Amino acid sequence: MLTGDLGTAMSSGQDIATSIRERLWNTLFLAFWAAIVAVSLAITLGLIAVRYRNGWVDKLISGVALASTSFPEFFIGYLLVFYFAVQHQWFPAISTVYDGMFFGERLQGSRCRRRH
Repeated sequence: MLTGDLGTAMSSGQDIATSIRERLWNTLFLAFWAAIVAVSLAITLGLIAVRYRNGWVDKLISGVALASTSFPEFFIGYLLVFYFAVQHQWFPAISTVYDGMFFGERLQGSRCRRRH
């Protein structure tokens, strides 16, 4: 591993380093936008909680923050997908991102067509 040779995947027979390199851009894209949303939301909610210190707004924000860190991330992800994609259909529940897609296309993803 220190020499850069991560070996070969037993399931597909492909070079692991090549597989990681192919998916790295999408991972960094997702991490960047997740950080932008998380930091801006944390700063905004922190400022609101400080403004209404020891009030019900502060306690609500603190309680939701504590509850959200107590649940595993994948569970919260399931809840968000259910709410935004299944219940309200604002976003696709499944999306595919390809190389060369524009920013808006990456955010929207490709919608799956429903079978009637």
